Amino acid sequence: MEKDSINAKASELLSSLTQEEIESKANSVRRKRYIHCSIWGAFGLYLVFYFIIGAIATSISAGELDTSIAGLIFALSPFLAGSIICFVIIGKTKKKTNNELALIYLQKEAKTSLEMVSHSLYIQRQIGDFSFSATSTFFLRSIKLYIDSTHKLVVFEDRAKIKCYPFSDIISYEVYENDSQILKGRAGSAAVGGILFGPVGAIVGANRAKGALDNCTHLKIIVRVNDITNPQYNITFFQDRGGLQKNSKKYSIIMEKLQQCCSLLEFILNNKPKENQQININIDSHNNEQDKKDFVDINQSKNSNVDDLIKYKKLLDDGVITQEEFESIKKKILNI
Repeated sequence: MEKDSINAKASELLSSLTQEEIESKANSVRRKRYIHCSIWGAFGLYLVFYFIIGAIATSISAGELDTSIAGLIFALSPFLAGSIICFVIIGKTKKKTNNELALIYLQKEAKTSLEMVSHSLYIQRQIGDFSFSATSTFFLRSIKLYIDSTHKLVVFEDRAKIKCYPFSDIISYEVYENDSQILKGRAGSAAVGGILFGPVGAIVGANRAKGALDNCTHLKIIVRVNDITNPQYNITFFQDRGGLQKNSKKYSIIMEKLQQCCSLLEFILNNKPKENQQININIDSHNNEQDKKDFVDINQSKNSNVDDLIKYKKLLDDGVITQEEFESIKKKILNI
């Protein structure tokens, strides 16, 4: 992703902020830099004192105090270099204005925003729906999830297969560890077995409460969907016959990733369209397939088409898509 595009997007985000918001983000960057410099400085001092005390003690016992001076200078040199770098960073930070620091803060948001645009364009090409706009993503080696919270759509990319579902087609999900179900979530009810939006310990606690072993060999989520050709998706987080200790750091990282996925699935289940909001398609009174196809109301207005064209024109102007891609998208939106 080009740095110029990220900077342009960050500048756009900056222009929409109030002075109070700009000052808040600038102070956040200042605090982060000062904390990092303090931590590295304290660590450097610890190493220096450790080497000095060790060198002096060794030299005194060996009667070679003079020869240790060169060693002490050598030990001090990395600390002195680090201190100079820290002072330079602090000095440059103090010279920067609130707008410049806020821009640094917003570059991460800008990068995330442009990545979402890139993901959206990729999915649009794959499923042929140019209204899809990714607002959240979840990636594992085995599967990728793209969520469009605006249009209430979720796309599963399972190896070479890509399929899009409305939120209403996601039935439920279950978390399995060592072939035992430890959590279940479905629309209209609280998740059974743990509190999803709390700390990772909620799921871990629910698991251990069932007397599970302290060794994990298999951890996965099964998502049930309303699709007769592919009724479920398996999202595998860990699988190893040797197992993984539940008090290990790696297990905690895996559980954090699992909880993130569960939270997204809970969001989908809790944001299904209500019955009175769903598009009602009545085709029973039509005699042939062509009439049925013409009768289906896809509920897309001219205003929506105009909004989509404006959005993609802006992407063209920002250099995110090419002129050829824009022309192709325009033809599909306008059914030319």
